[in-house]
Amino acid sequence: MFHGSPVCVGGRLYCISRNGDVIVLATSDKFELLARVPLGESSSATPAIANGVIYLRTRTQLFSLGGKKP
Repeated sequence: MFHGSPVCVGGRLYCISRNGDVIVLATSDKFELLARVPLGESSSATPAIANGVIYLRTRTQLFSLGGKKP
């Protein structure tokens, strides 16, 4: 079950399920599950994208993925 909205970036659709799994789907004519990544706790948030970084929020944590390397 999903509570937040999906976001589309770079040909991929990112969704976070209520149980805290990040689901990544290809944006194609055929269903293609690219990844399922457990965040370890529940979430009701929509992934956020800013300046090449994706932010994923759970009940008590905030993850950031991507961005420039130092």
